[in-house]
Amino acid sequence: MSTKKDPNLDWAISGEWGKQWYWTPEIQPCYDRVRRLSRKHAVKTFWEWQNWDTVKEDQQMEFLKELHKELETQRFFYESGITVPKPEGIFEVTIRNFPYFESRRVPGFVMQYIPGVMVGQMFRTKLYSEVDQKHQEEREKAMALGFSPGEEHNAIWNPKERKVYLIDFHFWVRKK
Repeated sequence: MSTKKDPNLDWAISGEWGKQWYWTPEIQPCYDRVRRLSRKHAVKTFWEWQNWDTVKEDQQMEFLKELHKELETQRFFYESGITVPKPEGIFEVTIRNFPYFESRRVPGFVMQYIPGVMVGQMFRTKLYSEVDQKHQEEREKAMALGFSPGEEHNAIWNPKERKVYLIDFHFWVRKK
């Protein structure tokens, strides 16, 4: 994969393809397909097990559409004052020293890293009522903007800030 911007994918990658980020597996995973890049950034990828260059072009386009949809939803929420990790854009990410494989280069959605606990893991804690209330407030803000939420507890509780950050907008739908 070239670090040069592919003009055919311009619309899908927000013109931010030239900058590279590096993820080393020694840095712990955050959640699911999201990996921590640094103290301040995380990345969401889908193709980390396969070299991007070997993925069929139509599959690349479908993936980039989904990644771009998630970026745009998160960017819209961020700009609307909903508590979400700050989106940075879609960039080429090199996964270095991948266990048992050579390094991989894949597109990834880079965003602010939020330390915390998944809201779904807070059920049996003393803080659950506070966390649930803050989670519902953020979801209601998104619904007021015409969105139908995806998974119920896809959010992160940051105890230091005492905030709930909504995450993972893959299944969110904007009502027309």
